[in-house]
Amino acid sequence: MAVSIFINSHTDFLSTLKVVLVKDGAASSLQSVSVASSKVVFLNSLPMDSAKYKVYLESSLSESLYEYKQNEATFTANGASVALTFNFNPVMKTKLEFDVKESSLLGLVVVICTTVIVINKDKVFSLFSKQH
Repeated sequence: MAVSIFINSHTDFLSTLKVVLVKDGAASSLQSVSVASSKVVFLNSLPMDSAKYKVYLESSLSESLYEYKQNEATFTANGASVALTFNFNPVMKTKLEFDVKESSLLGLVVVICTTVIVINKDKVFSLFSKQH
């Protein structure tokens, strides 16, 4: 059974993509093909065994910088061929959407304050000694 996948995406993103084929119930993938620069990917021929297969796109783009939909499709290997189309249109997140944890910001403030105190320890100690 022939399997072909058309990827509708901007050419800048094609090199970040892999097409992965998994047989239903299998723990690992049967095939993994880097997309490179072509919008059409042909997988190795599959036996017509009426088994279910899943094909999905895997991207190396950072999910903290880009927002995109994970594409996947399932099919049964009972015909001569199957043709699938995936749309991959990532959108860069704005600076406000970046995943920044509050604890990271708090940690940064603590490090800066500690650094300032260490650098100016003589002044800080003299302030405390004058008050007592």
